[in-house]
Amino acid sequence: MKKILFIILALLIATKVYADVRAYRLGSVGQDSLDGVRMAAASPTTTNYMTFESPIGTDLQVTSGYTFYITRIDLKATSSTNPCSVIIGYGDDGVANGAAAPTNWVAKTSQYVVVAGDSTQQFDVIIPIPSEKYPCALAAGVGNGALVNIYGIEVAN
Repeated sequence: MKKILFIILALLIATKVYADVRAYRLGSVGQDSLDGVRMAAASPTTTNYMTFESPIGTDLQVTSGYTFYITRIDLKATSSTNPCSVIIGYGDDGVANGAAAPTNWVAKTSQYVVVAGDSTQQFDVIIPIPSEKYPCALAAGVGNGALVNIYGIEVAN
């Protein structure tokens, strides 16, 4: 009888402990809360740079003392007949959609290429963006511009 009571007690404790666990998936990364989760968008046109914005109209800057890990990229061509390619990186300042790169531009990826049409391609990645930098997209030399959404999490250094 003591053995059965002990097992029941252990199950009740385990149920209470594990019932409060939550998990969220952000592309390549799992997380147990939504603290620090960020989503941002950019729509650079052909051969132009554009800082990701969140909310729209406000350049996303990584919080001081944190690293922003991009864990997912959604990429869609803006043309139904031409592909697009995008390079993800960061700089010291925000830039509007234009030919000028952010100050001290650092490319963190090679080109992500998406075929023309209405489909959105999704990439699970881990791209670190350092503290106080501005994540940015470059619509590289293939095809037209792109619609780019990034998802990730800021983690204290």
